[in-house]
Amino acid sequence: MNIDLIKIYINNLTKEQALNFLNNKSIYLSDSEFEYLFKLIKTEYKKIIDEESSIMNDIKNNISLNNYLKLYNLLKKYKKYLK
Repeated sequence: MNIDLIKIYINNLTKEQALNFLNNKSIYLSDSEFEYLFKLIKTEYKKIIDEESSIMNDIKNNISLNNYLKLYNLLKKYKKYLK
């Protein structure tokens, strides 16, 4: 996995791009869920990609279960392309 490319992408990711991507995947977060998740992605993307249990539990506790499951499945789907 080329973490440098991911870092560049995350650093350039805008809220609008993230929201559009989620909406295109039928994931509709509340404003507070989105703000929380966007901030977390910008700062902790490596832990999210590695599926560290502490970060995954934190996400699970801060967004609805339905959205968490959708996001988790999306992570699994796209993670296979990062290897």
